[in-house]
Amino acid sequence: MKIGVAKEIKIGEEIVAITPAEVEAFCLNSHTVYIEKILVLEGGSVETIDRITTHENPYFIKYGVVHYSVANIPGAVPRTSTFVLTNVTIPYAIDIANKVYKKTLLENKLFLNGLNIYYDNVTYKAVADAHGFKYVEPVEVLKWLKFYQILVIN
Repeated sequence: MKIGVAKEIKIGEEIVAITPAEVEAFCLNSHTVYIEKILVLEGGSVETIDRITTHENPYFIKYGVVHYSVANIPGAVPRTSTFVLTNVTIPYAIDIANKVYKKTLLENKLFLNGLNIYYDNVTYKAVADAHGFKYVEPVEVLKWLKFYQILVIN
């Protein structure tokens, strides 16, 4: 059987996801798996995609899986891409709007992991290491700032 991780081709269609373990299970059972990367940015979206392909050479096979990774496919379907991006980001915007940003950072690890610098403190280890700055745990900075604001306000 051939299994495709399909792209969205019509408005409102659900996006399909598959884990590496599921891909391996399908391949071990003599199925062919096709993966299509449709994101604008290079890298990071599919663990086994390590290069960008072109329309002339659109796919490569790695670990028995057919990979399609032509760059900037969303540019070919801008309306659909906009809906997909909006549907993914709106819940985060609503979360920030419904809470104070510090509360969102403390309650949502995804936001906290994206914090790089906070009140002159480098809170992302790779950035601190790359530039020779002291690294401070994001949670510690947020706790300290909360305590400091209580002192200043009172």
